[in-house]
Amino acid sequence: MRYVVMCRVSGGFTGFREAELKEKEGRVRFFVNREDAQAVANDLTSRMNHRYSTASFRYWVEER
Repeated sequence: MRYVVMCRVSGGFTGFREAELKEKEGRVRFFVNREDAQAVANDLTSRMNHRYSTASFRYWVEER
């Protein structure tokens, strides 16, 4: 099984968007185990949602 981290952004300049987490090269980033993907999702959620954010970010893991 493979896992991806999904992101939902609402507010800010972009409005509402949802997509998979991607590498710098634009390819979808896949994880071998759910725990690693969840750790990345948790880290991104805490880093992206700070008191100066104009948008709300939600990251979660999906199986692919």
